[in-house]
Amino acid sequence: MQVSGEGIILKVKPQAKGAYLLTLFSMEYGLLKGFVTGSQKAKADFEIGNVVEFAHTRRLDHQLGVFYIDVLKNIGSRNLADVNFMLVLQYLCDLHLKFLAEEQPLPRLYQKFLSFLEEKQMDIWFALGLYEAEFLKSIGYGFSVYEEDAVRGNNDNSPLFYVSPKSGRAVTKFMGEPYKDKMLVLPHVFGGESKEILDLLNLTGHFLRVAFDGETLPSRSNLLKIAMETNFGEDEYGCI
Repeated sequence: MQVSGEGIILKVKPQAKGAYLLTLFSMEYGLLKGFVTGSQKAKADFEIGNVVEFAHTRRLDHQLGVFYIDVLKNIGSRNLADVNFMLVLQYLCDLHLKFLAEEQPLPRLYQKFLSFLEEKQMDIWFALGLYEAEFLKSIGYGFSVYEEDAVRGNNDNSPLFYVSPKSGRAVTKFMGEPYKDKMLVLPHVFGGESKEILDLLNLTGHFLRVAFDGETLPSRSNLLKIAMETNFGEDEYGCI
């Protein structure tokens, strides 16, 4: 059995005799695992985040199989010196590895991930929050922050300001104010008023925990700790 296509390297595990066990997020086949011999390419080609063209061959469905790889874009390799980018990349690789099923095609999510890796001119933290929202949507846990789904009282003309942590629906400032200590803040990018990056990442982080039964990846916790210590690389308020 052989399949081929384009994929992004998520994990590289050295094996005996210079071989590697690779996990790819492929556009047409979702997560794929397989061995690749070290003699095929230089070690630098097997960096997480690199985009590759692959052929994946195996004799039986339950076998890991073998990859034949050609690197299309050395995204991971050329960004090794960018600490923030590599921290975000490692977290996103962990996210895909932990929570996506093997061989489940998610072409839209793949394209979003590829765009995230390629469009470094965007603010990395803002882009991360948007990608997490797309990830949640892809696995069926997207939040509904549109006006038509919002929680709004009679004669309530106040702006959308909060998000219910239970329903994922946007809530007006008037309706949410009595419960503000329990509410999530609706970011500006989704129609709210807050331009703070932390509010965006708190929103996506909450629903990631909901989706994954309360679990938070250590790489995300570490990432946010470092980001907050540096104010997300922006002004003193970490705004978008």
